[in-house]
Amino acid sequence: MTYAAFLLLFLLLPLAILAAILRKRLLNRRYLIIVGVLTLVALLYMAPWDHFAAIWGLWSWTNNRTWGLRWWAIPPEEYLFCVLEALLAITLTFAVVTRKDARSDVNIATLSERVNSDGECTSTKLYNSPVPTKDVKEDKEAKP
Repeated sequence: MTYAAFLLLFLLLPLAILAAILRKRLLNRRYLIIVGVLTLVALLYMAPWDHFAAIWGLWSWTNNRTWGLRWWAIPPEEYLFCVLEALLAITLTFAVVTRKDARSDVNIATLSERVNSDGECTSTKLYNSPVPTKDVKEDKEAKP
């Protein structure tokens, strides 16, 4: 398997599927800034590391498995791996975080249904908490 085929199968394909699922959420400005910053950090960390590892003979890439080009002793596929790996990790994390945000919005909506117009709690449990909350009416009746 060539390096490009590996990138296509294990990074680009899952990333494309995830992007198709998340569509509009990926246009979020916060996501785009995070992608830009973290991808740049990943490249700035990876390039010198790989360069010195290749020069010192710690690892190498065969020409028949890569495109044959080298930039700073590193094939372009390695740069693509770094970018695509960071992009996939960031996108997966963003999907999980925004899913939790969507769930918390549902919990807030549930909470607002349990509080009456006077701001008093009409339920003994909020968010299905195992610890019951004090009922506001009981508290008012207990005080003289």
